[in-house]
Amino acid sequence: MRTLLLELRPAKLTETPLSELLQQLAAAATVRGRTPIQVEVSGGARLPGNVQIAFYRIAQEAVNNMAKYASAGQAIVSLRLERGEQ
Repeated sequence: MRTLLLELRPAKLTETPLSELLQQLAAAATVRGRTPIQVEVSGGARLPGNVQIAFYRIAQEAVNNMAKYASAGQAIVSLRLERGEQ
């Protein structure tokens, strides 16, 4: 349900930390597909809104493809956020 609400309120995609969004995505996909998905996040750099939305959509598509096409017994989504030089 949270994932559906995010689709209806895209502003939440920029207001909520990406790590939390990925946890919600994994939890929803685990319930739907019965494949446990673990989320590993390191670092705490804040991303620009458009970049965060893009990364969320990429993760969303990857999780959906995993559930649809892979015969996985488990999955791991790993995110490493680092501050870079500009």
